[in-house]
Amino acid sequence: MVYNFQHRWETDRQFRAALSGVLALVALLALCACLGVATTFANVALANFGNAGQNGSNGGSLNTGTGPLTGSQAIPTNTVPLWSPPNIPPASPNPNSQTPAPSPTPSPTPTDPPTATPCASNCGGGGGGSSGTVTAAAWSPSPWKPGSNGSVTIHTSSPNVQLLVFSIQYPGGSPIVVNVFGTTDGSGNYVYSVSVPAGVGNGQVDLFVKANFSDGLVQTHIFVPVA
Repeated sequence: MVYNFQHRWETDRQFRAALSGVLALVALLALCACLGVATTFANVALANFGNAGQNGSNGGSLNTGTGPLTGSQAIPTNTVPLWSPPNIPPASPNPNSQTPAPSPTPSPTPTDPPTATPCASNCGGGGGGSSGTVTAAAWSPSPWKPGSNGSVTIHTSSPNVQLLVFSIQYPGGSPIVVNVFGTTDGSGNYVYSVSVPAGVGNGQVDLFVKANFSDGLVQTHIFVPVA
């Protein structure tokens, strides 16, 4: 029976719903019955208590025979004494650190640029496997002045030679690539002009020149004085 009940309860939803309703109705009727029994018992008990009070020696009087209260009773309590304000010590700031401030890391000493060999006039030389030569015919002003315009006449041993002024290096500086192209005239001359920076010191200005002759390429350095 228990197995059949469990099987139907777990598998039959309608059986479970119907049985739940029956059980709820039975529980409700049981609660109502218990409430009725409790109410009847309470009524009987209260009726008996009232009859006993009326038939007692006191006759139902509410006077207990004690005198009226003369005053409220004082109940001693311990009083917590007031706390004294705390003594806060004065603040003592930390002293300044005696460690010296860090100094900047010194820059590495730059390597001195190579100095060119001094040249008086008509400086330059050939190279590369060509029979042509490249020289400096003249420069203006002589010497070049810092902060002014200067020029140098580059002469090739053959006319109408393509030139490339590849770089220029001022005294104490690094080479500056300029890539200026030109061609010498029928006399083999080409004038290269430049604006000399104002901060240039005394020395030699190095012009790296490449000349394309018919029988080969010539690379040379032309030196112009500046002061």
